[in-house]
Amino acid sequence: MQWSSISDHNNRSDEVKSEEIVKEFKPRIFSLNKSEANAMHLAEKKLGSDFVMSDVVKKVSGIEAIEKKNEQDVVDRRVDEKMTDLKNHAYVEAYQIGLQDGFKSAVDQRLKDINQAIDDFQVLVNSIHTIKTDLIYQNEAHIVSTIFRIAEKIAYGHIAENPDSILPVIRQSIELAQADDEVTVLVSPEQIDFIENLKKLSGRDFDFLKNIRLEPSDKVMSGGCIVETNYGVIDAQVQTRVEKIWTELSQALPKIKKI
Repeated sequence: MQWSSISDHNNRSDEVKSEEIVKEFKPRIFSLNKSEANAMHLAEKKLGSDFVMSDVVKKVSGIEAIEKKNEQDVVDRRVDEKMTDLKNHAYVEAYQIGLQDGFKSAVDQRLKDINQAIDDFQVLVNSIHTIKTDLIYQNEAHIVSTIFRIAEKIAYGHIAENPDSILPVIRQSIELAQADDEVTVLVSPEQIDFIENLKKLSGRDFDFLKNIRLEPSDKVMSGGCIVETNYGVIDAQVQTRVEKIWTELSQALPKIKKI
């Protein structure tokens, strides 16, 4: 019995020693610090090392957090690159669209300006045509009046150069009077002597002067006469005939618009 007790006591002592030895075990400590170890592991991983670290070690050593951060950085960098590409593409596309829209807008505006200029030019051409027609119409009276006055002066010049032009005037006036009695004819003082000399000539062309009495009058211009009979007076003055012609002619002319 004593031996058995001693044996049991020895066994229990061995167990206690074993537990104490286990409890006193200290794992080997590597000289590398945590950051250096992590850096080596990450460097080897980048080089394609097939070394696999357990999740527990990764978590304890902090490598898991570093890897996650690296992965997040990669994702963020790729997202930034993608966003940059999208922005650049969007800018280029927007620029091209802006160019197209701006060009189209500029072309449309230019065409609009050209069409407006054509319309304005057409209005101007129509206005010029209308103004030209109006000018001709409005100036017709002035043109005819000028021509008439020129013709009048030419006629007076012809009468002054041809004093015998009074004879047809006197003849027509006497025939118009249809008077058998003596007729008094008022003529220009410049032509009285010329006509008196014609009365003295013989010939059928001057027979109508035999029965008239000539009197000079300052009221009568050369080339005209005033025939006085018992039945009335016939004014055959040049200016009277000219004014009559002008009166009849002016009635046919267009009326001038008052501006």
